[in-house]
Amino acid sequence: MEAISIGTRREVCWDEYLIDTCENVRVQMHEPQFRNVVMKLDRPWEGCCSTYFTIIPEGLMNRVYYRGAQFKKYDPWS
Repeated sequence: MEAISIGTRREVCWDEYLIDTCENVRVQMHEPQFRNVVMKLDRPWEGCCSTYFTIIPEGLMNRVYYRGAQFKKYDPWS
């Protein structure tokens, strides 16, 4: 199988599909590291569960779209 040319484009994620041959290297996923708080999800409309974050660049700023939901606390005895 021939390697796929990606030109000068950067690839965030790559795997054996993009690699033709390799020697003395390995593909490794690093452990995430906590750095700083990016967003505090403490508004009433965010509920207890916020997910599906999407960041869209717009000029000099970024817009973040996400979904907030409120679930009742699970109580197996109710």
